[in-house]
Amino acid sequence: RNNEFEVFYTFSKLYVTVSKRGRYIDVTVKLPVTSRNENIRGLFGFPDDDATSDWMTPNGTKLGLPAADLRGQEAYDYCTEHWCIRDPSDSLFVYDGEYNFSFYSKCDEDYPGAVDVSKASPELLALCGEKNIACLTDGIEFGIEAARRLLETELAIADSLPFARFSVVPAAVVVNATMNVVLTVNLIDSGAAADEVQEYNVYRVDSATREVDDTPIVVLKDNGLGIGKDTDEGDLVFSYVLPIESKEAGETFSFQAVPVIQGAVDPSSSFVYMALNAVASYSRESGISINHGNSNAVIMVNSIDGLVLVVDYSWPADFADLDTATVFLGSSVGFGCPGDSNSDYLEWYDDDKDKGGTETVKISLGSSFDDAKWTSQVIVDFNAGWYGKTSKGPATIIAYTEKTLSDGTVERNNNAVLLEIKEPGFQKGCASTHVGTANVTVGSDGNVIIDMIPALNVE
Repeated sequence: RNNEFEVFYTFSKLYVTVSKRGRYIDVTVKLPVTSRNENIRGLFGFPDDDATSDWMTPNGTKLGLPAADLRGQEAYDYCTEHWCIRDPSDSLFVYDGEYNFSFYSKCDEDYPGAVDVSKASPELLALCGEKNIACLTDGIEFGIEAARRLLETELAIADSLPFARFSVVPAAVVVNATMNVVLTVNLIDSGAAADEVQEYNVYRVDSATREVDDTPIVVLKDNGLGIGKDTDEGDLVFSYVLPIESKEAGETFSFQAVPVIQGAVDPSSSFVYMALNAVASYSRESGISINHGNSNAVIMVNSIDGLVLVVDYSWPADFADLDTATVFLGSSVGFGCPGDSNSDYLEWYDDDKDKGGTETVKISLGSSFDDAKWTSQVIVDFNAGWYGKTSKGPATIIAYTEKTLSDGTVERNNNAVLLEIKEPGFQKGCASTHVGTANVTVGSDGNVIIDMIPALNVE
């Protein structure tokens, strides 16, 4: 359809899409998740979740990635020297008349040079951004619609990688808007050694040079909060949420996940993963519809009995000492607040002053309801602010529910809800900047709906 052909191989589960674009063709190959265990190699290496070993020879020799850009002459030489077909018997194409193998074979031609992207029109620059060279190149060579189609193809390819060990969802953000992405390392079926991994530190990586920052930006935990695919504690799925803001269309974000084993970060572990160009930013002119990647804004529970709302305030690893204040039924808990650490229906778990810290509050909705402190509806307010002005930046609220059963076990609701705190305030006492609200309603059928509502300064 529309110069596009799709082929699905039922035995190998290989999916191939071939589309015609001007005098070129695009080929997309999607491998099944089972390919991890097979000796498959190609133009982009093994399907081994190691982005740094994508360049290799047909016999499996890893060449390493160039220190500079992955485009240009080095990329051209890599393709033509190692993967260009020189033997007609190796070609899968069918030829006709004078348009034979020799006519199309260009393996030994010199690098033709890069397209001059300075020739991009204002319309094309608005669509692609200055950093997406592939988009600009297609737009100059084949027109604005070709550039638009390339953006759509990029996003489709990124969204078709759900089985990577280290994944980032969504794979796209809108320029000049803060959006949340879910980072997940999935170690299911990785062998007994994976049981030693306690959590993951995630670091920013320079997409061009692949240099890794020294400071982690977020910690992925296997706590079963329902973030991403982490549905059960101890299931070897490590997830958390990271707010990303891009200032320029075409910008890409890369990350490295390093495991913590026996309490120490282990960069030499076989469970280190790098996600190059995991997230790309797109202009609003592209018209691409982007999923914000936030968890649902509503928690639903079938009974108020014994219900506790758990709220985790957390902040990135390069910021320190966010103070919080949680207000319920006229009482507040948090550093410098009148209730300080505890109130009748509030429990606050200490003042965390560290970088990348977390403060947790538990709100006893069930017992306060049983004590007739409220009937059908009640509000919980969330405040947050940096102590003094030593830090400035975003933070996150993650909320979920739990209840203690008759046998003493704690049952957790895995539908975690996320709110991004874009601009916490500043103070040296009880936090006063309002960042969100939980509107709790008990219906006539006994079901409980907790609607998490961001404040005006929260996206």
